[in-house]
Amino acid sequence: MANDPDDRPWRRNDDRESSDRIDDREPRYDDRGGFPERSHYEEPHRGGLILALGIMGIAVCGVCGIFAWFMGAGDIRKMDAGQMNPEGRGLTQAGKIMGLISMIFMILTVIVMIGMFGLMFVAGAAAPPPKVNNQIQPAPFQAPNR
Repeated sequence: MANDPDDRPWRRNDDRESSDRIDDREPRYDDRGGFPERSHYEEPHRGGLILALGIMGIAVCGVCGIFAWFMGAGDIRKMDAGQMNPEGRGLTQAGKIMGLISMIFMILTVIVMIGMFGLMFVAGAAAPPPKVNNQIQPAPFQAPNR
């Protein structure tokens, strides 16, 4: 019968036994009153944090990119070893790449600044020395003619 209330897949978990699961997509609950089961990974992924650090490294502060690069590399290493949840691999890789880009921007900025200071030093050394007495002399006083 189509209208039988036991055939509805959207019933609440407390309406039936936990072994009477209809859909495997539903969250699994333990016996302590509805807390979700823990995954078999030791650590959850930090993909969102690493992505945010990578974006901030490009847009705001290059130092955040350094943190994104090193944290992303460590997390991908842990994901490959099976110690961290691999669901955030894409976010982690994107954040790591943005961290690398921000580090490249930061290195290029430092190189350009060193070059500019070098040019200022060379231009200052090549300039003629200033005159010793370069003050403006006042015009001589002339008496008015009557």
